[in-house]
Amino acid sequence: MGTRLNAWCLFQVLLLGLGISATAAVAEVSVNIQSLPTLAAPVEGAFVGSDGEVLIVAGGESEEGLSAHVSVLAADGARWQTSRLEVPIAHGVTATTADGMICLGGVDRSGPTTRVMRLRWDGAALLQEPLPELPTPRLEAAAAVLDGILYVTGGRPAVDARPDGALLALDLSAPETGWQSLEPNPSPRLQPMLVARAGAIYLMGGTGDSSEQNWSYRAKPFDGTITRGWVQIAAAPADLSDAIPLATGQSHICVLTTGAGQSSPDLLVYHTITDTWVSKGTWAGAEKGARYAAWQGGVAVADTAGDTIRRIQIDSTPAALHWLDYTAIGFYLVVLLGIGAYFAHGDGTSAGFFLGGRRIPWWAAGISLYATGTSAISFMAIPTKTYVTNQVYGFGSLWSPIVWLPAAFIIIPLIRSLDLTSTYEYLERRFSLSVRLMGSVLCVAFQVGGRMSVILLLPAMALSAVTGLNVLVSVALMGVLATVYTAMGGIEAVIWTDVLQCVVLIGGGMLALGIIIFSLDGNWGAFVASSEEYGKLDGFLWGWDLTIPVFWIFALSSLLQLTTFPNDQVMVQRVLSTPDPRSARNAAIVLALIVVPGTILFHLLGSAMFAHFRDNPASLSPTMDNIHTLPLFIVQSMPPGVTGLVIAGLFAASMSSLDSSMSSTATVLVTDFYKRFKPQVTDAACLKLARWLTAGIGILGTVVALLMATLEIKSLYDLWMQLVALLGGGFAGVYALGMLTRRAHDTGAILGAITSVVVTVLVKAYTPLHFMLYGIISVGTCIIVGYLASLVLPGRRGDLKGLTVYTRIDSSEGVTQ
Repeated sequence: MGTRLNAWCLFQVLLLGLGISATAAVAEVSVNIQSLPTLAAPVEGAFVGSDGEVLIVAGGESEEGLSAHVSVLAADGARWQTSRLEVPIAHGVTATTADGMICLGGVDRSGPTTRVMRLRWDGAALLQEPLPELPTPRLEAAAAVLDGILYVTGGRPAVDARPDGALLALDLSAPETGWQSLEPNPSPRLQPMLVARAGAIYLMGGTGDSSEQNWSYRAKPFDGTITRGWVQIAAAPADLSDAIPLATGQSHICVLTTGAGQSSPDLLVYHTITDTWVSKGTWAGAEKGARYAAWQGGVAVADTAGDTIRRIQIDSTPAALHWLDYTAIGFYLVVLLGIGAYFAHGDGTSAGFFLGGRRIPWWAAGISLYATGTSAISFMAIPTKTYVTNQVYGFGSLWSPIVWLPAAFIIIPLIRSLDLTSTYEYLERRFSLSVRLMGSVLCVAFQVGGRMSVILLLPAMALSAVTGLNVLVSVALMGVLATVYTAMGGIEAVIWTDVLQCVVLIGGGMLALGIIIFSLDGNWGAFVASSEEYGKLDGFLWGWDLTIPVFWIFALSSLLQLTTFPNDQVMVQRVLSTPDPRSARNAAIVLALIVVPGTILFHLLGSAMFAHFRDNPASLSPTMDNIHTLPLFIVQSMPPGVTGLVIAGLFAASMSSLDSSMSSTATVLVTDFYKRFKPQVTDAACLKLARWLTAGIGILGTVVALLMATLEIKSLYDLWMQLVALLGGGFAGVYALGMLTRRAHDTGAILGAITSVVVTVLVKAYTPLHFMLYGIISVGTCIIVGYLASLVLPGRRGDLKGLTVYTRIDSSEGVTQ
């Protein structure tokens, strides 16, 4: 009783913190201006850029002529430090990179120049690195860096020349290859804006015969499409001939018009996904011809005179939640705790804790299979993918149920008939202990090493961005509650909370889709028309271009799931919790049947979100990431109370993935390590250890997520997750070797797994192949190398009875088929 009371009190404190941290303001956009220290001497036409947190103003022209003076402002913005360029230069163009600022073209003492140099500040001195010179001089041009490629376009080669559309590109990772001439831009102009955003460069503003036209250029097709090259985009509602761009969020470009020739300077916002412009009011304005550079999340603007510099940042305020929303969240989370408390005692065995006593109904296990694969990240990311691209990934996902049906009759009964607790027990029976331990270590590394923290943090950050919910409190709330009910109720609590989560998320998705469609002028017809006009219903890419997600890649990827499914302890644990192989098969069939409507629902929701925000672009926050779009719609459009319930469902989806990771990791640690190397241990000791491990793993995942939120080390965890995926992705092929072949042995399996890592790392580093091919290549390499190695190398081969699809055991008859 005392434990439950303490958990309840902790829950109330966390929920109170959640409410206190929510803001009361409606989402708005503001322009915040900070004055920076004045330069010692004014210079016109200077290069303005940044190197990390350092702002650099280099060169320029004053009354005395061209200048080589350099001023450097540290991150604290307190005072300027000085240095000098090797040669005086001015009136060129600047591009800011992650490795310093690049200065191109302009004028030196001999006239228009082809000079290109990179400037870095090491804390005490200016480092100047020459780069390959431009093919011709460039005056009044624009530059931007996208995916490590430096692009230059616009401008003219000489003072008296007409503007041309030349587009030049330099690979900064291999500058020795020199400049490449690409497809010219269709609208030559002087002093344009060039902004890198969402996989493309955007050409806007400037002066020229058709400078009112705006264009985007993609060297690579946007994911899910085949479009390359220049595409005309929507015209702005105001003159952009002398404006300042600022890339914000993930898909917005804010444009600050200076007010030259206008009644007032405007803040305009362009959304690259819906191809729409909106006006967000006015701002203080700037002088005509001001120089600018992205710096510290905003833009540094140097006025024409060159001595006055300001930092400008675009901010937005999140919306507020209604008290009914907090009530709904609280009620939902109390229900989750109640489920954990209900299953707290179980049957008092480790088998009951790990597998629910193998008494989970097949339909609940099937729903749980779907729910545990649909985390809050997936719930937000799947509609977002369609919202950003089209239905290519939706149609590609429909291969999964086609594959799950044969898996239900071939692979899953084989696994279930072996009465395993950990899926890696199979590997010892089929190959050897070393292969089993290899799989177990990779599983623990993947779950504990980052997955749990990421699935806690990312949804909390998304909800914080649109509602103001405190990220730390959200992470702590989800982590603590999931840990409590999982440690109390084991896999039974996990599976039944999955069932509840699935109902809420599917219901929330259906409600969101209905609200959008019925809010459109023309309802379903308007939705279809808008989706067709902008390609949001396009579902197939044909051909053999391996850099885009063509249809057969999805088919092959899904086919591999047929044999690699047993590598996932999280999924297998649900199959093993059913009473018998027939129930396990039925659970897989339920999953296959849910995947189809679930896939259609959430991908249609993405297309519907596009139609909604295409009609209502002002509702979007210019500082948001794409994955925030669905939570934003939920907060803006759903009624109070229902909003809270769906947000609670997002919390529950994160907790569902978290509790699955905790349960599966504890199962692996106890079964594959503790019991395996201490076979005389009592079941009571195993159960006690399992509960403590579950609690410890949950606390560790929560603490790491909190550290990621406070220390800004998310990029390191992204790198870690990629590394683990590369190291362990091909290991799933070991199961294919074990189940589909008779001749594969332990030496071949290990060699195949190791080779798959090497091959996949090389493919990722040195080829432009689409990321979906990495898994195919990794698993395929493991299977091919592992099988061939087994044919020529010695290794352990044991009794295969019941371990391959050719020697399955019918559990009801006890005979080999």
